[in-house]
Amino acid sequence: MKRKLITTGLLAGTILSYSSSIFADTQKFPDVPKWAEQSVNYLLEKQAISGLPDGTFGSNATLDRASAATIITKALGIKIDTKAKPSFTDTHGHWATPYIAAAEKTGIIKGEGNGIFNPFGKVTRAAMATMLVNAYKLQSTTNDNGQSKFEDLKGHWGEKYANILIELKISNGTDNGWQPNRSITRAEAAQLTAKTDMISREMNSDLKEKDYTNTNPLLNQHQKRSGKVIEKTEEGLVVSDENSSVYAMVSCPEILRDIQIGDTVTMYGPDFMRNPSNDELSAKAPIVEKLAK
Repeated sequence: MKRKLITTGLLAGTILSYSSSIFADTQKFPDVPKWAEQSVNYLLEKQAISGLPDGTFGSNATLDRASAATIITKALGIKIDTKAKPSFTDTHGHWATPYIAAAEKTGIIKGEGNGIFNPFGKVTRAAMATMLVNAYKLQSTTNDNGQSKFEDLKGHWGEKYANILIELKISNGTDNGWQPNRSITRAEAAQLTAKTDMISREMNSDLKEKDYTNTNPLLNQHQKRSGKVIEKTEEGLVVSDENSSVYAMVSCPEILRDIQIGDTVTMYGPDFMRNPSNDELSAKAPIVEKLAK
């Protein structure tokens, strides 16, 4: 039996080229290097980043953990509760508190232990790769056992995450290895975030509907949850099954319109996170399948 597959997340094995056609042609800050100009302008248009009070972008300045959480949540378009507070004890009163709370809730970030987030701590290149992979639920599409092309990644705790960005052409490394332990600059962070967001959204847009058989290997790589759509919001679906309900965040509005309340769907995702307070599951950008009518 063939089924209609509505893709609401990244499909492993499909890599789109990084197109510059949607970017602004003008450089808005005098200190942005040419290689990062398109990415910075892209995030500016999405209101995910802003410049510094002196009129520069601060391209060579290092990025702190609070700013990284803010940029990624804004790029994803996550709805921010201005009154929300994260579980960390060192973020109360910080300007980025609601963004840190949203990033923690959606599994983008973790603390450094003992209830500490360290919002002013510098973000390494490996840590930025980890945040982006977690935020966009990126997965490896190869069977190379995680072998690294860069010597300085081999055996590093962030090796898996960096390799995924390399594999998807999001990162090319540097002239001196991949440098996972080096603090990432604002320009580098903007480029990685913009390219990740761009690839994810182009995939969602271009792969709205396709016919797949039950033997589609992409689906077999994910966890599966089935049920009926009982609620639909601007950002996602609530699907009820026999044991619990699942909230699925859908990043593409056009795809969301294809699914209606009452539809029976199956969701495939790398993981479904359980909220201990209400036993509800959540999934970020899963693949959603429904029987064609």
